[in-house]
Amino acid sequence: MAKTRKTVDMFEIHVNYGKGYEYVCTEHTMMAARATLRLYAENSPEYSAKCVCKRHRKSDYTEGQLAEIQAAKDAAFKALRDRWAAKRAQKEESDAHQTCEGS
Repeated sequence: MAKTRKTVDMFEIHVNYGKGYEYVCTEHTMMAARATLRLYAENSPEYSAKCVCKRHRKSDYTEGQLAEIQAAKDAAFKALRDRWAAKRAQKEESDAHQTCEGS
Protein backbone atom coordinates (compact mmCIF):
# COMPACT_ATOMS: atom_id res chain seq x y z
CA MET A 1 0.00 0.00 0.00
CA ALA A 2 1.43 3.32 -1.07
CA LYS A 3 1.88 6.06 1.46
CA THR A 4 -0.24 9.18 0.89
CA ARG A 5 1.55 12.45 1.52
CA LYS A 6 -0.04 14.90 3.92
CA THR A 7 1.98 17.83 2.61
CA VAL A 8 2.65 19.52 -0.69
CA ASP A 9 6.00 21.11 -1.61
CA MET A 10 6.02 24.80 -2.46
CA PHE A 11 9.05 26.80 -3.54
CA GLU A 12 9.25 30.31 -2.12
CA ILE A 13 11.37 32.99 -3.80
CA HIS A 14 13.19 35.33 -1.39
CA VAL A 15 15.11 38.43 -2.52
CA ASN A 16 17.61 40.46 -0.50
CA TYR A 17 16.99 44.15 -1.14
CA GLY A 18 19.58 45.23 1.44
CA LYS A 19 17.74 44.56 4.70
CA GLY A 20 17.74 40.78 4.68
CA TYR A 21 15.78 38.31 2.57
CA GLU A 22 12.13 39.13 1.93
CA TYR A 23 9.46 36.77 0.63
CA VAL A 24 8.44 37.63 -2.94
CA CYS A 25 6.37 34.80 -4.43
CA THR A 26 5.62 31.07 -4.38
CA GLU A 27 6.00 28.58 -7.22
CA HIS A 28 4.53 25.08 -7.37
CA THR A 29 7.47 23.41 -9.12
CA MET A 30 11.24 23.68 -8.85
CA MET A 31 11.44 24.27 -12.60
CA ALA A 32 9.16 27.31 -12.32
CA ALA A 33 11.10 28.54 -9.29
CA ARG A 34 14.39 28.30 -11.18
CA ALA A 35 12.87 30.21 -14.09
CA THR A 36 11.73 32.94 -11.68
CA LEU A 37 15.18 33.07 -10.08
CA ARG A 38 16.72 33.40 -13.53
CA LEU A 39 14.40 36.34 -14.27
CA TYR A 40 15.39 38.06 -11.04
CA ALA A 41 19.07 37.50 -11.84
CA GLU A 42 18.65 38.98 -15.33
CA ASN A 43 16.45 41.95 -14.38
CA SER A 44 18.05 43.00 -11.09
CA PRO A 45 21.50 41.44 -10.74
CA GLU A 46 22.42 43.78 -7.86
CA TYR A 47 20.03 41.90 -5.54
CA SER A 48 20.60 38.30 -4.51
CA ALA A 49 17.70 35.86 -4.68
CA LYS A 50 17.21 32.36 -3.36
CA CYS A 51 14.68 29.56 -3.49
CA VAL A 52 13.39 28.01 -0.26
CA CYS A 53 11.46 24.74 -0.29
CA LYS A 54 8.55 24.74 2.16
CA ARG A 55 6.05 22.02 2.93
CA HIS A 56 2.46 23.07 3.39
CA ARG A 57 -0.28 20.87 4.79
CA LYS A 58 -2.77 19.69 2.20
CA SER A 59 -5.55 20.40 4.68
CA ASP A 60 -4.81 24.13 4.26
CA TYR A 61 -5.95 23.98 0.62
CA THR A 62 -9.28 23.24 -1.04
CA GLU A 63 -9.66 20.35 -3.47
CA GLY A 64 -9.73 22.83 -6.37
CA GLN A 65 -6.46 24.44 -5.30
CA LEU A 66 -4.81 21.03 -4.93
CA ALA A 67 -6.05 20.08 -8.41
CA GLU A 68 -4.52 23.29 -9.83
CA ILE A 69 -1.20 22.56 -8.10
CA GLN A 70 -1.18 19.01 -9.45
CA ALA A 71 -2.05 20.24 -12.96
CA ALA A 72 0.85 22.71 -12.85
CA LYS A 73 3.23 19.96 -11.74
CA ASP A 74 1.97 17.58 -14.43
CA ALA A 75 2.44 20.24 -17.12
CA ALA A 76 5.97 20.95 -15.92
CA PHE A 77 6.90 17.26 -15.90
CA LYS A 78 5.39 16.77 -19.37
CA ALA A 79 7.46 19.68 -20.69
CA LEU A 80 10.56 18.18 -19.08
CA ARG A 81 9.89 14.74 -20.58
CA ASP A 82 9.34 16.31 -24.01
CA ARG A 83 12.62 18.21 -23.72
CA TRP A 84 14.46 15.02 -22.75
CA ALA A 85 12.88 13.15 -25.66
CA ALA A 86 13.94 15.89 -28.08
CA LYS A 87 17.51 15.84 -26.76
CA ARG A 88 17.60 12.04 -26.99
CA ALA A 89 16.32 12.13 -30.59
CA GLN A 90 18.85 14.80 -31.50
CA LYS A 91 21.68 12.76 -29.96
CA GLU A 92 20.59 9.59 -31.77
CA GLU A 93 20.40 11.52 -35.03
CA SER A 94 23.91 12.94 -34.58
CA ASP A 95 25.25 9.50 -33.59
CA ALA A 96 23.69 7.97 -36.71
CA HIS A 97 25.13 10.75 -38.83
CA GLN A 98 28.63 10.21 -37.38
CA THR A 99 28.33 6.45 -37.92
CA CYS A 100 27.46 7.00 -41.59
CA GLU A 101 30.42 9.34 -42.06
CA GLY A 102 32.78 6.89 -40.35
CA SER A 103 31.91 4.04 -42.72
